[in-house]
Amino acid sequence: MFGQEVKTKKKKDNTREGTATFYVLATNEAVKHGDYQIKAYTGKRVLLKGTYSNNKKVGLWTEQYYDRDYTGPKATGNYENDIKTGDWTYFNYEGEKVIIYNWTDNKVVFSKLCGTDTKEYTVIEDSKESKSKLDCPPTCATGREYFLYEFMRDIGDQAKLFKEIGPKLYQLKTKISITIDKNSSVTDISYSTNENYELKEIIEKFVKSYKWIPGTKDGQKLTTKFEFSIGLSSQY
Repeated sequence: MFGQEVKTKKKKDNTREGTATFYVLATNEAVKHGDYQIKAYTGKRVLLKGTYSNNKKVGLWTEQYYDRDYTGPKATGNYENDIKTGDWTYFNYEGEKVIIYNWTDNKVVFSKLCGTDTKEYTVIEDSKESKSKLDCPPTCATGREYFLYEFMRDIGDQAKLFKEIGPKLYQLKTKISITIDKNSSVTDISYSTNENYELKEIIEKFVKSYKWIPGTKDGQKLTTKFEFSIGLSSQY
């Protein structure tokens, strides 16, 4: 296919936050091939931009946050044959670089919170929990903000599995603790409230789709907890 002209046709599709414009093979409309972008319904910002080759992501891709409170960079990095490669940079809501993760070497190149975060985190050692300040807090390869942004979007779609708190009003309001062991595996996900079993299965699948990084202290990886409070509600 390469080295010769490839005939494509332009397509559009509606996504959650904007209109996707992309190209597909003229001979097979199921195969994306060429530039791809999603433009927001409001403000016309480009939320996602990159390139497909034979239905696989290649080259530089960029993402932007978009909601009522914040519009700005979210992530940027390269794909080869649909696989993230090299350094990817992830941003917080203030547009600051929070983490640079090298997907080829599977290692953190830079973390804004290392050496600057003064919070205490839950550390588990010999089955006992304690609170401690860390050199680097537990996080995921995309950074905390990126993960929570996607969590709110994806899990928010499961509102009918939330607790019903009024006529056709559903709410998920809880504190979630993700235990990350020294080998970067998620070994436990717990909640401060009792939640629907099916919802917890969906959350577990979502959490385990991310690459996790344990907290460190004095150069040692520790079994630590990544914790966050969530408040989602929806009316049907």
